[in-house]
Amino acid sequence: MITRLKRMNRWKISFFLLLAVNIVVMFWLYMQFNADPDEPIFLPRNQSEATDVEFSIVTDKNNLNQLINRYINEFYDGQRAPYSIELDDGVHLSGSIRAFGQQIPATVVLKPLVQENGDLVLKQESISLGQLQLPNRQVLNYIKKNYEMPEWIEVNPDREDIYVAVTEISNSQNIEVKAEQFSLTNDRISFSIHTSYESLPFNKNTIMNYFQ
Repeated sequence: MITRLKRMNRWKISFFLLLAVNIVVMFWLYMQFNADPDEPIFLPRNQSEATDVEFSIVTDKNNLNQLINRYINEFYDGQRAPYSIELDDGVHLSGSIRAFGQQIPATVVLKPLVQENGDLVLKQESISLGQLQLPNRQVLNYIKKNYEMPEWIEVNPDREDIYVAVTEISNSQNIEVKAEQFSLTNDRISFSIHTSYESLPFNKNTIMNYFQ
């Protein structure tokens, strides 16, 4: 389990840092061609603007679906996961539950709600169990007890929702991620990433190495 979490954390951080490198390199090129020759592109380290970095990542349902599927595959170490997640008109959590001695396909449709602190609440909208009728809380309780999920995801049967603590995904690596917008109707999903300048795998000297 520890090895899986370490591998999962490395993959998450690599993803965000790769995006950060691409954004900074593009910004550097833009500034090279547009800045005054006497104007420094990088601020000195003793200026507050250079101590923190914050930027946004904007994506859509298709890209995030691919990311989620790859993440689930990494989380289960390449083994078949007992559930899948797909973003469509809502967040579709599909799997199966065991009832009356058999496995019954189940799909929970959830509505994403961005919280003020940058986390997400997936509010249950509907549950499909074929011809079987079970209380919503019972289905979510089964999911909570039988579906292994990351520690930053909490299933709440009593509230009929799933809490996704986006802000806790990368705290240990000094990178803060927050959900900004999660509009499935408009196919626009964005996250903000905030970290200290020193924690990034590049600074003025290492960026210059890309062009030598």
